[in-house]
Amino acid sequence: MERLNMTSYREKFQQLLREPFQFDCADLDFGIYRIMNHKRDVVEKFITQDLPKAIADELDRDALADQAQASKELKEVSEQITQTLGKDALDTDGNLAATYHATPLGTKYMTLKTFLSEASEGMVPIDVWHYKLTGTTDDGGNVVKALFGSAVFDNPKPPSLVERALSLSPEDGDSLLVLDHFAGSGTTGHAVINLNRETGGRRRFILVEVGDYFDTVVLPRVKKVTFTPEWKDGKPERMATDEEFDRGPRIVKYIGLESYEDALNNIEFDDASGQQALKFDDYLIKYMLKWETRASETLLNVEKLVRPFSYKLHIHADGQTCGKVADIRETFNYLLGLHVQTRRVYDDDGQRYLVFRGRIDHRQIVVIWRDTDGWQKADLERDKKFVAEQKLTEGADEVFVNGDSFIPNAKALEPVFKARMFAEVQA
Repeated sequence: MERLNMTSYREKFQQLLREPFQFDCADLDFGIYRIMNHKRDVVEKFITQDLPKAIADELDRDALADQAQASKELKEVSEQITQTLGKDALDTDGNLAATYHATPLGTKYMTLKTFLSEASEGMVPIDVWHYKLTGTTDDGGNVVKALFGSAVFDNPKPPSLVERALSLSPEDGDSLLVLDHFAGSGTTGHAVINLNRETGGRRRFILVEVGDYFDTVVLPRVKKVTFTPEWKDGKPERMATDEEFDRGPRIVKYIGLESYEDALNNIEFDDASGQQALKFDDYLIKYMLKWETRASETLLNVEKLVRPFSYKLHIHADGQTCGKVADIRETFNYLLGLHVQTRRVYDDDGQRYLVFRGRIDHRQIVVIWRDTDGWQKADLERDKKFVAEQKLTEGADEVFVNGDSFIPNAKALEPVFKARMFAEVQA
């Protein structure tokens, strides 16, 4: 039997793992690609060192188990051959007479003997994970049918397969972050939730999907599995136990990213000549994006941050364009690199305050959002007093606030927001 070039296969596999990250594609220096490029060294170490070692260790364990099972079966088949075909069918060295090679017992015997011979020489078995342990696409389909009552997705992976793959990670259950660039039906999220409930870990997951079925399959699936682990015909079979509830997700956040087409839809010009100029040379387009479009929604119209809960973008969906509220508060947290610890809403006689507390490195950061449209000096004084009474900035090393304010040591977030939107990633 020709041996597999395992080094070549490993290199091809590693290259496939690198492709979704698009490290060397200059055109993708935005959003999640920018974040991944920032973590390039960590990802590269996992692909070239941590993952191969974990796979090798698991293969060694599985190979030993398979060899033990094959040795047991070989002994049983040898006894059957002696009883059925006679004592002369096998010689003292265990060689089967050529006359019996084509018989059912003979074929099984020769297969097992060949496997053990190759395994002893270090050849890795081709089929390592048995479908009885990892499941099949039929099993994955049955899981989806149980959740939704019908086949809403073709050929989904079974959660047990992903659970098996995740068990190879060298990271412990409290620090593992699982990223699936092609979420499909949401099996990866389902598997992470299952594993956490089984082991008590706090694994987290990020699912990325561009298909319309994100809203109809992926998100509802994560919500359903979070609610309870057992479903049938689209209905829960039982409530989650207290332990399952405690080990389930606390918050599942989902984000819709502005598309390229939506960005174009939101470009606005200061004068009519700008629209006409868009038809000409590339340098004119760049010039307009810097000057004529400075009030554009998609390039962040700073003036409208006085109404942060009503900031809208024109979004094209289902054949029509409509205005949808954009969550610029969360966007700012991401741009700032804030690890959010608390998110609280306060009320001051009908005036809403949204306050984030978190950290950047070892610094405690507070971000305060409120509607300041039309505020006068008296409003700013009242604002300052309310923030002090509620101790909203207490213990903070740095405070960011939208709009004007008299809050001591508070920084206007608008300049930071706009600068970070177009800044280069710092390694």
